[in-house]
Amino acid sequence: NEAIKKGAEEKFKEVQKAYEQIQKERGIA
Repeated sequence: NEAIKKGAEEKFKEVQKAYEQIQKERGIA
């Protein structure tokens, strides 16, 4: 299902962004 795939990609991007934010705050990235 294309809609499900797109939704999963959006969620993945959100998680990825949040993870990068945490890394920056910790001074790792």
